[in-house]
Amino acid sequence: MIIRALVILLCLQSVLLFAQPGPGRHSVPPKSKDCTPAEEKWWNDIRKKGDEILDLRDKVTEARRRGGNSGKVSSQLEGRRKELIALIKTGQDNNYNVPVDDARTIILYMPGPDYTEEARRQRESGTVLFEAQFLPDGTTANARVLRGLKYGLNDKALEVANHIVFIPSVANGHFRAGKEKMVATFTLL
Repeated sequence: MIIRALVILLCLQSVLLFAQPGPGRHSVPPKSKDCTPAEEKWWNDIRKKGDEILDLRDKVTEARRRGGNSGKVSSQLEGRRKELIALIKTGQDNNYNVPVDDARTIILYMPGPDYTEEARRQRESGTVLFEAQFLPDGTTANARVLRGLKYGLNDKALEVANHIVFIPSVANGHFRAGKEKMVATFTLL
């Protein structure tokens, strides 16, 4: 009972911390610090890419809600993830300062986990609580299961970590690494 309550609280925390803003607002904040014109252009490019990712995220969500195939949009999302990582790397290569106040990691998209055939046959459902390191270059590393499930679902949850699209946390004008706890939910319909 206590574990279930903790999982619910973690889910609510994730929803509140990573809730996306309403229409017409950017999830990647505008610059709030003085910067060079090159840094401003770079940051605006990151913001634009973030908006593209959020639009695609909404399309994936809508396709899944309707029971349709989201494969094409998912592959577009993966392409935008790689483009965002390249933009972040450009800023690092040019030693740009991030022109915003200190901020936590911004999750733009977290894909839903896939089921294994064995888990389907066994009708396994529930949540996998995992932790991953969110690196300053826009990638994840060292994902590990904190509380898991059977039949290969832990591995499927860890695969999700490799495809999360995010803006790294910011401290003192630079992207920083940080650890985040995440939940992958497995539900059979």
